[in-house]
Amino acid sequence: GGTETWLRGLPLFWQNGSWLVTHAGPDPAMPIADQDGQVFLWGHNRFLRKQRTDGIWVAHGHWIRPRAACAEGRIAVDTGAWNSGRLTAAIIETGCTVRFVTTA
Repeated sequence: GGTETWLRGLPLFWQNGSWLVTHAGPDPAMPIADQDGQVFLWGHNRFLRKQRTDGIWVAHGHWIRPRAACAEGRIAVDTGAWNSGRLTAAIIETGCTVRFVTTA
């Protein structure tokens, strides 16, 4: 129906300067423009192990964490709301400040 069509029409990522927002993490060893689209949906196996060297910060879900975190070029916001009941959002502000808001 309409919702599925809308979801399928969304871009795989959104980027504004050095900030990139996506579902899962792209390969940190490759430029964003050279990535296979599947890494934005399912993640690359190096994403959590290797830091990007191009200065891009990737806000992502896909990998569930007990708490949201911001470190090493990654902004992890997936707190497993489907199971934990904790939904988390990242508020990224001018000056590279990241705040998290999590439901109880």
